[in-house]
Amino acid sequence: MKRMSIIILFMALFLNAKAPDTKVVYLLTGEKINYYAPLIKAVAMVESSMRPRVINIEEQAYGLLQIRKCRLDSYNKLTDKDYQLTDCLNPDVAKEIFMYYTKGRDYESVARSWNGSGEMTIAYWQKVKAKL
Repeated sequence: MKRMSIIILFMALFLNAKAPDTKVVYLLTGEKINYYAPLIKAVAMVESSMRPRVINIEEQAYGLLQIRKCRLDSYNKLTDKDYQLTDCLNPDVAKEIFMYYTKGRDYESVARSWNGSGEMTIAYWQKVKAKL
């Protein structure tokens, strides 16, 4: 009976209890998530087998994502940058250039346009998709 009285007393004390009026907002920050990171990795696997310093002499394609002069010239013109083909051997530069051409598009559109245009890009997309 004594325990029951103590329990009832505590319940009576806390019946009128309420949360404080102070409102607190906690903002959590974290790492940025690159939506295209898996696509970059898949394209790099197809293009260079993940080798950032590879050069395809025959096609004059450089780096992790096998960037050609025409793509680099376009990028430089659109962004007022002055990268050289050898700069594409730096994975960060290669990814920067690749990301410029994503512009919120879906994976298939990005991959196919990265490879070129037309029907030949369908097979390329299948290779990339298999690596995702």
